[in-house]
Amino acid sequence: MIKRQSVKDLFAESLIELAGNKSVAKITVKDIVENCNSSTATFYRNFHDKFELISWIFAHSTEEIYTNILDGGLSWNEAMLQIIGIMDERRE
Repeated sequence: MIKRQSVKDLFAESLIELAGNKSVAKITVKDIVENCNSSTATFYRNFHDKFELISWIFAHSTEEIYTNILDGGLSWNEAMLQIIGIMDERRE
């Protein structure tokens, strides 16, 4: 089944794509919205700024890990290793 992407997911993908070629410090909200054919108004309805988007990306990407802890599928040590792995992948 095809999952419909949320606007937040689109902004996240846009930022991640841009960060592959440009420092996050130099990426603007305008860059993010133009990269995914959206508007700044839509961006600001969902996020206060690009730093809130970055926080959302991290929370969204680690959500499944925390669920696995609660379900007993992962220990805290295993979960932290996975979170560190995510941070390492996206550090640049």
